[in-house]
Amino acid sequence: MRLEDYLKKESETQRSFAKRSGLDEATVSRLINKPYVCRLKTAKLIEHHTYGLVTWIDLNSIAMGEK
Repeated sequence: MRLEDYLKKESETQRSFAKRSGLDEATVSRLINKPYVCRLKTAKLIEHHTYGLVTWIDLNSIAMGEK
């Protein structure tokens, strides 16, 4: 699942997700607006804070144009 889809599903803002997950708001925004291959630590934080719905594979395969 894409991070953007998760946030819509949960009615959560980028800002609140960033705060809840301990990520920088700019990082969350970049991942949604211009996907890029992110660090494993960042991807694992997102996976943890989305309860496994957005996996590190999702994040990096979207950035590489595979999804």
